[in-house]
This record gives sequence, structure tokens and C-alpha cells, in this order.
Amino acid sequence: MKKDGLADATIETTTALLIRLDKKCDMSNPEEVRTTLALQTWQTNTKNSAATTYDRFLKYLGGTWNKTHYSKAHGLPFIPTEKELDDLIAAGHPKTSTLRARINQHTKQTKDRKDRRLVSLKASAEIAVYRYIIRARSKDSICTPFNP
Repeated sequence: MKKDGLADATIETTTALLIRLDKKCDMSNPEEVRTTLALQTWQTNTKNSAATTYDRFLKYLGGTWNKTHYSKAHGLPFIPTEKELDDLIAAGHPKTSTLRARINQHTKQTKDRKDRRLVSLKASAEIAVYRYIIRARSKDSICTPFNP
């Protein structure tokens, strides 16, 4: 899989899914694998990943099967309440508390639910970027402030 250009995380996930499948069924029997996947209480995205993983496994062994396609489920994003946002600001690191307070203030001012969802998603992305920068700087032991 490394020769196919797959990332290390993908290889680890693939290995873990193959181990899970091997514990639940006979991997040499594609029909049993298909039945096992159908009976699992996993989410459809996980079932689709397991089917793709098993497909790669069979290609490696030189086997074939009729892969079942599981459609991906698209859920709504999590929208925190005002209390949850206040708790996040209170519990956060001082370096990101100003950003979160500003995002919270803008979210409270937004009346339309669609706009609030968009602001919430943008806020989550901005906070993730700030966390990444803070972690990267702490690993490099660079203590210079970040100016966006």
C-alpha cells in the first residue's frame, strides 16, 4: 500500500479494519464478509471503508468479489448552545480566549440559523488552526507571538 502512495494513517486504518473483520468472519470467504458487513451496527461510512479495505485485500491476494457499496451519510454539524460557547471560552487557553470570545459575540449577534451554522463552522476551523500553530510553536520552543 505504501507503493501505491497511501498515507501512513490510511495504512494503519486499513490494517485495523482488516483485523476487526478477521475477528468477526472468515476472510477467505467473500460472501461471509459481505454478510458480516451487512449485519454490523457500524455506520455506513465505516462499512464502506471496510468494504474498500477488503477489496484491496482481495486484490492483493488475487481474488475478486462483488463489492457492496454503502452510501455515505451526511449529518448536520454540531451547533453549540450559548452556554456551551461560554464554557469553552472560560476553559480555554489564554492565547485563544480572545478569538473565541469574538466568535461567540458574532454568533450571538447572528439571527439566522444558517448564518450561525456557517459562523460556527468557521470558528471551529479557526480554533483548530490556532491550536495547530500553538502546538507547532511549543514543539519548536519558539515563543514569538502570532499575529494574524
